[in-house]
Amino acid sequence: MKVFCAKRLVFKTAIILSILFGVPVCFNGRGFIVSATDISFNSAKDSAARQNAGDDIIEIKKINTCLPIVTAATDDVNKLHSLLDSGAVLYPESAQFGQVGQTILLGHSAPANWPNIKYDKAFSRINELEPGDAIKVSYRGATYSYSVSGTHIIDRGGQLPGDVMDGNSLLLVSCWPPGHNWKRIVVESIIKQ
Repeated sequence: MKVFCAKRLVFKTAIILSILFGVPVCFNGRGFIVSATDISFNSAKDSAARQNAGDDIIEIKKINTCLPIVTAATDDVNKLHSLLDSGAVLYPESAQFGQVGQTILLGHSAPANWPNIKYDKAFSRINELEPGDAIKVSYRGATYSYSVSGTHIIDRGGQLPGDVMDGNSLLLVSCWPPGHNWKRIVVESIIKQ
């Protein structure tokens, strides 16, 4: 599988490639990554520099979503909200990817006609995910595959779905409905072994 990563690729060109060839396009902080079936990295050097270079990503092909993952060092609400402008935010008190427990990723959502600003639409379409849909995470040099197991709508500040006792689950959390701060949508997925 070949990956094309170019620092100088213009946004419009990346979108045209996506439309013409039906491939996901992801901005990784240094350039665009265009991948026919997968996203991978070409060298040990690239892999070692991933955290600082912004190469930690979540990819959900069904909804054509590819986002950088930002690792939060605080649970301060204002700082977390600010980090959401940079991609999907790994909540600091959650389990690490692949570890026992729940890994929580937060993302903005926006209404359909909202302009494409920063990552305001990051999780706007997660309500379209169904049980069995695939989610792939590349984080700190490792790749994790998840399968969607369900969707929940909870009150703002409400209890997240139950914790896993012997495995890892990934929770994608966003405002619901998109663009409103009334409730939360939580898409739960289980790691594939």
